[in-house]
Amino acid sequence: MIKRGISMLTPPRLEDSTLEDVKAWDDPESGRVEHLDRRTALVSKEPLMRDFKETVLSKFSFKGRLLEIGGGMCWASYLVKKQFPECMVYASDVAYSALVRAQQLSKLLTAKPDVYLTLDVQSCPFPDNFFDFVFGSAILHHLPDLVTGLTEIRRMLKPNGRLIVIQEHALSPLFQVLVKRLNVKGPGKETQKYGIQESMLSLTQFKTAFKRAGFSNVQCYPCKKLEYKPSYPKSVTAYYLALTALPDFVPMYVLGSEIHIIAKK
Repeated sequence: MIKRGISMLTPPRLEDSTLEDVKAWDDPESGRVEHLDRRTALVSKEPLMRDFKETVLSKFSFKGRLLEIGGGMCWASYLVKKQFPECMVYASDVAYSALVRAQQLSKLLTAKPDVYLTLDVQSCPFPDNFFDFVFGSAILHHLPDLVTGLTEIRRMLKPNGRLIVIQEHALSPLFQVLVKRLNVKGPGKETQKYGIQESMLSLTQFKTAFKRAGFSNVQCYPCKKLEYKPSYPKSVTAYYLALTALPDFVPMYVLGSEIHIIAKK
């Protein structure tokens, strides 16, 4: 079914935590920054957009069919389409309301994706070996079953195809204990209101999940640059400032940091 130019491809039944994410998108009072006016919402993503341009667009030559997962406003799809207009870009999110918002970006950005679609990453209707690239931003820790989601992504990728995820959250076991002990909630108001899936995973847990899903070539890098961070509290900003002086293995394995993940089929 197609609704307002959006292909509705989510299965009839979704995980409870996934449904909560959909509700947060449907509720204009949820606290999501994406519900602000279009320009303000887009400006809030500017640090992520700069990171995506440097980490992904400057290093990969995209071709063929590309799928953005958990795109929300799907700003990454717009950036890819602008730089690689010959590609077929599929912009997806589990929430229809998110994609309606994504469509509105066409009034601010010059290029737009070829296809908008609602999609549950854990149950995709596409055939095997369909996409050349799958990409997303801070999406994997939202999946109710990470291995199932990664297995589906790998199935859809062509041989030598790549999954690229930026700004994924990786917390060491020590940090996971501290977060639980201190009862730290997710950064967004919508996380606290709706109980959106926010899994705490270490880098080792991520690598194990990728291996179980069939990926054998997985590279991970810390994202320590302050200019790529949203507007964090001063304490968090100070933490990331301290990380810049440390070797990469410290934030990745001993403490906690956002990471970039590139996995090849």
